Amino acid sequence: MAGPYDFKIVQGETFTKSMQWTDDNNVPYDLTGFTGRMKLEEDDGTLIADLTTENGGMVIADLPTVGWTITLHISETDTTAMDFTTGVHDLELITGVVVKRLIQGKLKFDPNITTP
Repeated sequence: MAGPYDFKIVQGETFTKSMQWTDDNNVPYDLTGFTGRMKLEEDDGTLIADLTTENGGMVIADLPTVGWTITLHISETDTTAMDFTTGVHDLELITGVVVKRLIQGKLKFDPNITTP
C-alpha cells in the first residue's frame, strides 16, 4: 500500500522534494535499474504535471552520504504557469515488469500574488 504524502506547490517557486524508500530498519532500498513516474492532477482529472525519470522531472540517484534518493523537480517557469486549487498525485517506481506505488496524496496550490 502506498504511503500518504501531501504536497504544496507555490506558484513562481522551484518545487523540489527528495525522499527515500526505506526498509523496516530505515535503510534505503537499492534502486539500481529503477525508473519512476508521477502524475499530478487537479481534482477533476486535468493533468497538472507529468514527472518521470525520462523527462527529468524525477531523478533516482545513489547519493554518497545518504544512499538511494528520489528527487522531484518542477521549474519556476512551470509553477508560474500553473493555476489550480487542489489536486492529487501518485508516484510509482518500475523495474522490469514490477510496478510499486510508493506514495500518493493530495496537492495544494499557493498562488503568487506578487508577480514580476
